Amino acid sequence: MQIVTIIFVVMLGISTLVLLWLAGRHIRHVTAHRQQVPADFVQVITLEQHQKGADYTVAKTHLQRWQTVWNGLVVLAWTLGGGLQWIVTQSEATGVGVLWQSVMVVVAWFVVSDVLSLPFEWYRTFVIDERFGFNKTTLALFVRDWIVSLVLNMIFGVPLVAGIIWFMTSTGSAWWLWAWGVFMVVQIVILWVQPVIIQPLFNKFTPLTDPQLQGRIQGLLQRTGFAGSQIFVMDASKRSGLGNAYFTSFGRTKRVVFFDTLLAQLTPGQATAVLAHEIGHYKHRDIIKFIGFFMVVSLAGFGLLAWVLPQAWFYQSFGVLAPQMGAALVLLLMVAPIAGFIFTPLQSAFTRSIEYAADAYAVRHTDADDMVGALVALYRDNAGTLTPDPLYVAYHYSHPPGSARIGHIRSLGAENT
Repeated sequence: MQIVTIIFVVMLGISTLVLLWLAGRHIRHVTAHRQQVPADFVQVITLEQHQKGADYTVAKTHLQRWQTVWNGLVVLAWTLGGGLQWIVTQSEATGVGVLWQSVMVVVAWFVVSDVLSLPFEWYRTFVIDERFGFNKTTLALFVRDWIVSLVLNMIFGVPLVAGIIWFMTSTGSAWWLWAWGVFMVVQIVILWVQPVIIQPLFNKFTPLTDPQLQGRIQGLLQRTGFAGSQIFVMDASKRSGLGNAYFTSFGRTKRVVFFDTLLAQLTPGQATAVLAHEIGHYKHRDIIKFIGFFMVVSLAGFGLLAWVLPQAWFYQSFGVLAPQMGAALVLLLMVAPIAGFIFTPLQSAFTRSIEYAADAYAVRHTDADDMVGALVALYRDNAGTLTPDPLYVAYHYSHPPGSARIGHIRSLGAENT
């Protein structure tokens, strides 16, 4: 066994064990605090609601542990188990050109991987969410969503993969720079058209017309310079009882989207505070920050791909007999996250800092009590845990935990009074 193979197996084992350990800590911590509502929430969260949040969190985390083990086994099956080599052999047997052989390898890997993840999505939707009263999805809708997502991935993905492989064979040693440039253009175009072309294939989006909100919202939009931007309500209730809101895209297609399930939970003041939070993301150029981060990471990925592409040891270390462009893409997509799992806490900390900043923006432009009320409603009605394990939070959470976030908002509100 080559040294690279040993390193790969060790890193896969370490990352899997760390994720299982963190999930175990999280389950134990949440369970240990199940019997008592945190002091800051005694007046707004009942013990029954708190326990529902704890039980829902534990159920999801148990599933996450099984999925972590499954994902590790799947990676081993693709690599040292010979799964990827088998796909390469079958593609070569078709007799099509080298470019389309490589495209076939990537597409086959993607489709099989997607199918292998389906049981977990089904269990999360039809067992866990059903048990806790959140699921509104029918089996027909679940299957339709999967098919539509698969078709969209093929429509955008096959030409993109074919283009990248064409660059590999046709543009010399600098192919990876050309390929990266085209890759980024495609990603930005997808982000730009997603709100108006892709997302409406799954949900209905209607302009926010609630008359009780109009005055508050118009005043907020004028104060923040967000006037003329689009605010929509999404019919999330046809799939789930969980509520949320988000800001997406940029330029003329930028929009703030409220789940209809969230608006049903909030007062006009609370909904306005949530909107201010989302506007904060826009004002702080958070989407641009994430695009910039993605550009740097993807450039490094293409540079690494260019280096390993002709290296026979790279393929042989992961169960592929000889260099093959499609196999190189797949191996990098599988192996890079394992090698980079140690950076996940840094990324999580960065996204949490962005959420804190958006909360601060909301407090400057709306009432801090309304923002607190909105978050309490979100945690209460989404059965979010108020007592997560600190290390689990540090590694996984892209948003600050409820107690820390609400404490931060209250301190900002006190400063403004």
